[in-house]
This record gives sequence, structure tokens and C-alpha cells, in this order.
Amino acid sequence: MDLGFSTIILKLEIFALLISLVYAVYYLSSRIIYLTRYVKWIIKPQRLKNIDIKKVQVKNTFDHKEYKEEVKKIWDKEKNQIRDLLKRIKLNKSRWEIEIARNLIIEALTIDKINRDVNIELASLYIDENDYKKAEFIYKDLLLVYPNDFDVLKKLWFVLSNQDKYELAIEVYKKAYSLNRNDMEIVNMLAYLFFTVWSFLESITYFKKYLKERPRDVESLISLSEVYKKIGDFKESVVTLKRALDINPYNEYIHKELKELETPEIVKNLENN
Repeated sequence: MDLGFSTIILKLEIFALLISLVYAVYYLSSRIIYLTRYVKWIIKPQRLKNIDIKKVQVKNTFDHKEYKEEVKKIWDKEKNQIRDLLKRIKLNKSRWEIEIARNLIIEALTIDKINRDVNIELASLYIDENDYKKAEFIYKDLLLVYPNDFDVLKKLWFVLSNQDKYELAIEVYKKAYSLNRNDMEIVNMLAYLFFTVWSFLESITYFKKYLKERPRDVESLISLSEVYKKIGDFKESVVTLKRALDINPYNEYIHKELKELETPEIVKNLENN
């Protein structure tokens, strides 16, 4: 019994020794491999180091030519994708396939969420649904990115006016007017907006600017005469209506207004002048 037990102990000790030797060989081998790789890394040609450094620079600087070229490729690809989606959006809208158009807009916005044209298409969908509030938010967000976008300003005015937000609409159109003083549509709309909020003197100013360029606009002449009537200047109201009558002599509304306004006192004042 004692001899058998001693044999077992001896075998276990030999097994443990073998395991220790195997681990020692594994450890030494791994260290040798590590040191070999380290030495190779230290003494490898400088050209290879430069290539590695170059790769890092390409990844981490916007000034590197290769990086710019790569970014340009990505941007060009996205532009082409959005251009294609916009064509499909407009086509589906023209066919009144609104849900398909809406899904395409969402797809385009996942590519570029601040794309001007895509957002304008989305706002137009909301306008078609009479959801002017959502369209207003879109135009306001666009103006944060494109603060001097003349067309977006005009579209924002439209949705504000449809919500009876005339004071805000005036501010928007004044900004648009500061960007383009030659757009007579804006001048005319400012005249009507000021008239709507009862700012009659400002309304007269813009009507005069508009009529200087478009002297034969009968509707604007009639509106200007109405503004004069609101402030009690009946003489100027009559003079303005007669200008409109010279252009459109068969306009029944003008004849009716003149009949009411041409009191003996006003006629006398006009004759004296």
C-alpha cells in the first residue's frame, strides 16, 4: 500500500513538473516573439513610418488634400442622391401620391436634414394640408441656416399671413425688402400689410413706391384711395380714384366711390387746385 501510494505521488510530481516546463517554454516564446516585433518596429525604414503618419494625418485633418478629396466624393454622392429624390418627390406630388412623396422626403432628410430644397418640399406638403404652423417652423429653421434667403422669407410671410400673424409678416417682409428693394411684389405686399394693421401712413409710403414703378395698377390705386379715405384725406382719395378711372373708365366700383366722395366741398377744392 505504501509503495503504491508513493508511486502515485511521484507521478503527480512529474506531471506538475512537465506542466511547469511547458508554461516556461510558452512564456519564453511569447516574450521572444514580442521582442522581435518590437525591434522590427523600432528599426523599420523611416519611409514606412512616414506612411503611417500620413494615414493618421489624412484621418485627422480637414486640410489634407486626400481627406478633402474623400469628403468631396461623399458630398457629391449625397448631392446626387438628393437630386434624384427631389425629382421623384416632385413627380409623386404632381400625381397627388402624397404619402409616397412624404416618405421620399423623409429619406432625403436622413441624408441631409438641413437641405433647403427638401425642407421646402416638406413645408409645401404642410401648406397643402393647411397646416401652416408646421410650415412656419420649417421656414424659420431654414432661415437660421440661410438667413438671407429671399424666397424662404417670402414663403414664411405667406404662412404667417394665413395665420393672421400680420405684425410678424411685416417684419419678415421688411427683411426681404432690405435684401431686394427692386422686388415690387414685396413693396406692394408691405403696403397691404400695413393697411391691414391700420398703419396707414406706412401703407401710403409703400403704395406710392409701388405705383411709381407700376402706375397703371388699378387695384393698388383703389386701395391707396381707401387708405386716404381712412385718414380723412378725401381730396387725395378722389384724385387717386380719378387716376384709376383714367386707366379703367368702365369700372363700376370707381364710379360708385367717386359719387360718394365728390361732395361740393371736395369738388371746389379740386377746382381751386
